[in-house]
Amino acid sequence: MIRGFRERIGAEEGMISASTVILIAIAAFVVYLLLAAFQGDTAQFGNVAVPGKATVELPKGDIDIYYAEKVDPDAGVPLITPDDLQYTVTGPGGAGIPVSSRGDDAKSTGDGMTRLIGQI
Repeated sequence: MIRGFRERIGAEEGMISASTVILIAIAAFVVYLLLAAFQGDTAQFGNVAVPGKATVELPKGDIDIYYAEKVDPDAGVPLITPDDLQYTVTGPGGAGIPVSSRGDDAKSTGDGMTRLIGQI
């Protein structure tokens, strides 16, 4: 009829464990998203070797353009964007698309360092 305290705790053990596992999984997912946001993918839409020429197809919307190098961020060597770096962006009809020049501090990524140089 009336169950004791120990019997109730014993019956709820599975529920406590399941909720703990769910909370840990949610916390791990949030940490993963934060780390992914900070490290980013330097070649999300493609990349072009410098010096070199190539065509990269970009999706519609706001796009950031980065200069990236595969260097050790802990080496203490600053990331310097070449002064003569040039790039053009054209729309589907061949008309030029203006690129807003941006300057940003170099940031470490999973495979080197990047610097924001433009925004479409």
